[in-house]
Amino acid sequence: MRRWPWLLSNAGILTATVVAAALLLAIRRQLLAETAHELAERNHQIALQAQAHTETDAAERRVTDLYTTAVEQLGSADAAVRLGGLYDLERVAQNNPAQRQTIVNVLCAYLRIPQHHTCHRQGQGLTVIRVGGC
Repeated sequence: MRRWPWLLSNAGILTATVVAAALLLAIRRQLLAETAHELAERNHQIALQAQAHTETDAAERRVTDLYTTAVEQLGSADAAVRLGGLYDLERVAQNNPAQRQTIVNVLCAYLRIPQHHTCHRQGQGLTVIRVGGC
């Protein structure tokens, strides 16, 4: 063994260098894996927020559609359609506390509008028109 003493001392240095390089590589891989995991977590949170916003927008759109339809029904000539519109507004108000005051305002405004119901009665050749109940 005296012929190769430099090999033994160099083998130890070479082994230490390889182990140090492997350790640095393992640390780098671990850091990259942690960064990738954090990025995936962040993307997942962003996706959940986007989904929540989409669901909120869809719910608000449904409420707006129901509200618009109900208000349009209040302008109908048919009393049954107007009554349905009132019930629809009541349902929207019950299910959406944020819209209650707006719906109360609409109902109050609707009740303040003069309702003209005409009835034609023939009496001695004259046509009598009554406003209100017939």
